[in-house]
Amino acid sequence: MIVSALSALGLQGKTQLLPSPWLTDYAASNHMTDNSEAQQDVCNYDGEQNIQIANGRTIPITAIGNLGSAFTNVFMSTDLFANLIYVGQLVENDYSLHFDHHGCRV
Repeated sequence: MIVSALSALGLQGKTQLLPSPWLTDYAASNHMTDNSEAQQDVCNYDGEQNIQIANGRTIPITAIGNLGSAFTNVFMSTDLFANLIYVGQLVENDYSLHFDHHGCRV
């Protein structure tokens, strides 16, 4: 489903940079990954914000970076088990998303 969204956002052809699947999430607070190698413009994060995961536990944000121009301010934490694309963050950046049984179109 997310392949068409990644493709539309200019991330097609970069599968070596995105080895793990990306899941869309409408309840996340930000795009998130555990993979620093895929990110550009990475800055260490020393703020006090954490990522709260589904079981209520919090994990630290270790860095923030970009995955191209469409996926900016991506949180990184080595404690994550999935890569998340936050639907709300795409909408805030003026992208339109359409979900149906065929997948996601951006």
